[in-house]
Amino acid sequence: MQGAEAAACRVDGARVRSHGRAERPFALRGPAQGAVTGLFLLALIFAVVAGRPLLLPLMLSGLASALLAPVVALLQRCRIPRSVGALLVVVGLVVLVSTAVWRLSRPAVEWIESAPRRLEHVEERLSVLRRPIAKVSEAAERVGEIARMEPAVRAQQVVVRSPSLGDVAFARAGRFMVQLITMLALLYFLLAAREPMLVRLAGFLPFGSYEDRSSVARRVRGEMSRYLLTATVINLGLGLAVAGAMELVGLPNPLLWGAMAALLNYVPYVGAFAGVAILAVAALTSIDHVGRALLAPGLYLFLNAIEGLFLTPAVMGHRMQLNPVAVLVSVMLWGWFWGIPGALLAVPILAGAKVLIDASPGLERVGDLLER
Repeated sequence: MQGAEAAACRVDGARVRSHGRAERPFALRGPAQGAVTGLFLLALIFAVVAGRPLLLPLMLSGLASALLAPVVALLQRCRIPRSVGALLVVVGLVVLVSTAVWRLSRPAVEWIESAPRRLEHVEERLSVLRRPIAKVSEAAERVGEIARMEPAVRAQQVVVRSPSLGDVAFARAGRFMVQLITMLALLYFLLAAREPMLVRLAGFLPFGSYEDRSSVARRVRGEMSRYLLTATVINLGLGLAVAGAMELVGLPNPLLWGAMAALLNYVPYVGAFAGVAILAVAALTSIDHVGRALLAPGLYLFLNAIEGLFLTPAVMGHRMQLNPVAVLVSVMLWGWFWGIPGALLAVPILAGAKVLIDASPGLERVGDLLER
């Protein structure tokens, strides 16, 4: 009887076997655990890429709500109901963006349509730089003459009919309008909600009590709001400075280049180099004097350096100082996932992930890896 009782007893909730060892739950270890983790990451990447039409409006709405939530809270303190304040903010955003697009769309379209001709003009003006490789060009011409001596083979031309530009533009415009309306509606409901959706989602966090998880969610939302608001104000200031500099240089449509600088500044490092290249082409095709034309990208690079090295660190301090390598990897990764919108959202997503990681126990090493 004693042996039977000993075999039937439980040790720490586990059934004891006849040889004295407790049964342990099944757990993956070693290569099996690594394989499962790799498969999970591959499935997650596929879901993010395939779910772009759904996830991108959700992400844009969430970030916009984090940016505009302080404005709604300010209106609520002025005794304006939250639902009315959210509606006023969304309508104001639509009016502001529509006005900016209407003012800047015509010069932007004109510049894009004339881009091939402008590039040819730049090539003519920079023909001096082609002289050192003149010998290489002559050698290439000789090779071409030798090739032309061979019997020519006539290839049959195959004409593939593709959809017209109007059909493609109409289809994309329809999808864009559907996503835009969905995003604006979701933005309104996120702003009008009494309790932020991020706080409600805190119940899915795998640590702490509900109060602790709610506190973490509120802190993440607050940090994201401050970060996005600060970055937006800095980018607008940079855009105004660039517009003023282009006006002094004499580059046409300075507001267009200022808006471009403000938008590209959401993509660290990569956006600055892209802006320098675009302004160099625009200035060389619009300004006769080469020295004064090269002054435009030089001033843009100077202003961008002041913003990145002095202004942003002074305003943000040690808060949200991200590792440049992590920032570049995030830009490349989200740019690969979602294209240009993904590159623009890469840093805000990384900043929000950094706040959440810092608040999660056991992820201190990951948080240190993302810090500057």
